[in-house]
Amino acid sequence: MGQQRGQGMRAGWHNLGALMLCSSLTVPALASPQQDALQAIIGDPKAVNAPGCAAGMFRNGKTVFLGTSGSGDIAQATPLTADTPFYAASVAKQFTVLAAARLVEAGQLRLDDDVRKYLPELPQYAAPVTVEMLINHSSGIRDSLVLLNFAGVEDASQSSLEQALQLMFRQKETNFVPGTAYSYSNGGYLLLGEVIARAAGMPFHIYAQRAIFDPLGMKGSVFIAGKPAPGTVTNGYVPEDLGWKASNAFPSFSGSGGMITTVNDMARYDHDIAVGHKVWTPAVTRTMLTAGNFTTGGPVISPHFDSMPYAGGLVVGTRRGKPFIYHLGSFESFRTGYARLPERNLGVAILCNRSDALPLRRIDAMLDVVEPGYLEPYANYRPTATKPLVIPPSPVLPQPGTYASEELNATYEVAVSGDSVTAVITSPWQGNVRRMLIYTRDAAGVLRGEDSSMSVSADGRGITLHNGRVFALQLKKVS
Repeated sequence: MGQQRGQGMRAGWHNLGALMLCSSLTVPALASPQQDALQAIIGDPKAVNAPGCAAGMFRNGKTVFLGTSGSGDIAQATPLTADTPFYAASVAKQFTVLAAARLVEAGQLRLDDDVRKYLPELPQYAAPVTVEMLINHSSGIRDSLVLLNFAGVEDASQSSLEQALQLMFRQKETNFVPGTAYSYSNGGYLLLGEVIARAAGMPFHIYAQRAIFDPLGMKGSVFIAGKPAPGTVTNGYVPEDLGWKASNAFPSFSGSGGMITTVNDMARYDHDIAVGHKVWTPAVTRTMLTAGNFTTGGPVISPHFDSMPYAGGLVVGTRRGKPFIYHLGSFESFRTGYARLPERNLGVAILCNRSDALPLRRIDAMLDVVEPGYLEPYANYRPTATKPLVIPPSPVLPQPGTYASEELNATYEVAVSGDSVTAVITSPWQGNVRRMLIYTRDAAGVLRGEDSSMSVSADGRGITLHNGRVFALQLKKVS
């Protein structure tokens, strides 16, 4: 795979890139009824007894709407504002790729580089993993957050970058031969952040600050490199009984996520895409908007994002009948999204601190207010359903005892009761907390847990864990 990646897709997206670099400055004002309709989508700005959202719309690089609702601290009745710092979750992925694209533009990194050039600690897999594969989720690299979970880490905020990288470097297998399939991987982006750090010769968060946030004046944005100090980010909330529970258990490292930002800073980001081009230069735009190709042929398609081609931390393609670019973020209590209609040079950012926020649904509704009739009717829109991972039934249950995994550096103390299997995890990653996983055999004979499934070897002395982002991780009975 050469540096000039995705030639088949590049011709198809040339006009899309040109539209993204449009420099028109004519911005018609939104009428009051449109402003009111947009605010209604975001919620009541005076309601501070619940969490909410902050959102902005941007036309030709200018802000045409800002709206907020809800509280960043319910106990203090602190209203959210356009300068409230939110955890951006996977909206951060486009910024991680943006940092890589700056290095590519400077000649310090190549998209077709074998990542072991920068990460020699990573094992050799069935095929080389390239930087581009990390970007478009075709690497087969296992998901770091799922691995931490399997290793006993229930609260990701208690983990560190060093721990997460060590766990990734222990993985002897990938989900599939690199370059041949798609699997959304936070582990791939964690490694991408470390590749950027080593190529740049400085920590990832510092390079991103210098290469992206400082040039764009995004003063309220950072990539975290440790547990944030109190007040650095607004509280996130999940429903509890008839109220809300604060929940801020997001990872304390960056790459796959880890970005703190504000709606006003997303306006500065959108301005650079539309008219500024300090960071989103033509060369960077090509890296960001060119979808990847599988080594076996054909574009990398993401079933998680409307089966659209996956490019630089963004999906690019046709959605609701028109050219559409977007990415969403979701972790614990935060829900986020950023989208653009390139033909209209119209951008939308939404940051929410409530787990039930449905950002894409709100983005669609906002676009329909500002561009009535432009997109196919939402009633006709059918999001692509992701095919479930097929797990084999387990005719036998595991033998009780201790199971071990070198890849997790963990042991599972397995017990069986009826059709249920419990596994108590012990590992050096989790501190003093011992985590328990519970699996119950369903009518089809499959052992299913809350977020994963288990299959058992015929002799009952081996178990395999399955998750949509970690396909088959094996543990063997040791006592």
